[in-house]
Amino acid sequence: MSEQVPAVVLLAGGASSRFYPLSASTHKSFIQICGKPLIAHTLEDLQRSGFHSVVLVLSPRDYAEHTVGSFTQEYKLDQLDLQIVLQPEPKGQADAIFKASQHLEHPENLLVASPYHTGLGEILTALWESHQKSNVLATLLGAPTEQPHEYGILQVDGQKVTGIQEKPASTAHTNQKTALRALSCYCLNKQLISSFENSQEHYSLEKSVDAAAKDGRVEWIKNTTPLTSLKYAWQLLHVTETILKNTQSSTASSAQVAKTASIDDSQGPVVIDEYAQIKDFAKIAGPAYIGTGVLVGEHCFVRGSSIEHNTVVGSYSEIVRSVLLSGVSIHQGYCSDSILGENTQVGAGLITANLRLDHQPVKITLRDKNVQTQRRKLGVITGEGVHIGVRVTTMPGILVGAGATIFPGNTVFTSIGENQVVKSSKTKGCTCQT
Repeated sequence: MSEQVPAVVLLAGGASSRFYPLSASTHKSFIQICGKPLIAHTLEDLQRSGFHSVVLVLSPRDYAEHTVGSFTQEYKLDQLDLQIVLQPEPKGQADAIFKASQHLEHPENLLVASPYHTGLGEILTALWESHQKSNVLATLLGAPTEQPHEYGILQVDGQKVTGIQEKPASTAHTNQKTALRALSCYCLNKQLISSFENSQEHYSLEKSVDAAAKDGRVEWIKNTTPLTSLKYAWQLLHVTETILKNTQSSTASSAQVAKTASIDDSQGPVVIDEYAQIKDFAKIAGPAYIGTGVLVGEHCFVRGSSIEHNTVVGSYSEIVRSVLLSGVSIHQGYCSDSILGENTQVGAGLITANLRLDHQPVKITLRDKNVQTQRRKLGVITGEGVHIGVRVTTMPGILVGAGATIFPGNTVFTSIGENQVVKSSKTKGCTCQT
């Protein structure tokens, strides 16, 4: 990597509206997985990869809690020159990038990315090396997609980008099998960045890059490193799987693991953090993370999952390929391919169905649109502070909004809105407006 490697701008100031029902009170990059926020995993990777200057663009709601000092001290990021820039209103990426550039001394180029990507250091290094070889205003990262309507689509001629079509409404001009998606990693020249000064539109970045592309000043490289996306809440399951696989097995000295408990890391690492308790005859099969202060009760089975701090997994529970965020309590149930939001309280007997009877990928209605999750198995996703009574069953792909309550004995067939109370199976659900 060149000694003149540019600063990295991480964009964490957006509203995360499509991430429903998670992240109601914070940006999605601050969700904790394996004991630390996603953005901390990203910063650690950048430090390991030799990057020195990083600017975080945050909204005011996150700035009060997440300061430079808290990051550098808690996550040992002393090799990074870390700055935080506020974006008071979510005016789009162009506005955020321009604000970040004003806090750097005469940046010739900037590397820009989302703050939750795994393996970001390797990807940005490849972008920068390619950018240095050409006289262009932007170098983009591209990858094939079968869902062009979800992304900005690159129109290319060899390595040159000739235009960007934002979320094509139909496949009339785009072959679904060969569409080239623009990934959220860029290398941008100061000349292009200066054009962002008065940007007010959400898609100002895409429009500026599209104009530069029509002038022949934009190139792209193919992504060869797995790049995790986090547009929708269920994609957190894949991000978690990637992070879990890249950890190393360890058991904290303060953790209590019963002699009859089984810790199996033959298929992936198992991390048991400080003051966790693993009771008699429980089995933890890797890859798995058991967080600080977590209690895993007798005869439990946890595999392929991340159980965050101060969560209780009561006796005779099975947790499979799931994420239980901090403060969750669940007892004697089956939770598979699911995400339970912070402080979700679950009575005994929860069963999360995760597979459609026709074995087709699970679809979810979000913001009045049917969204294809691309997942064959998907259980339930709850927001913060949800209460679920005893003997509740949820069908595949159920979203439960923050603060909702589901009374005992219900089978939930449709998603449930924020603060909604479901007293019987006849209670109508919602289509998850955000």
